[in-house]
Amino acid sequence: MPAPRALAIDTEGQRVKVYRNLQNSLFSVQFVRLVVAHLATV
Repeated sequence: MPAPRALAIDTEGQRVKVYRNLQNSLFSVQFVRLVVAHLATV
């Protein structure tokens, strides 16, 4: 499995969309139209 890549998107102070990803049981954080993170807790 490849190493995770670093994020270069600063979303601080910006609106993001957070939804539960049913494929991996994690939360997906979407900024504009790009998923920027998969997190266990939000």
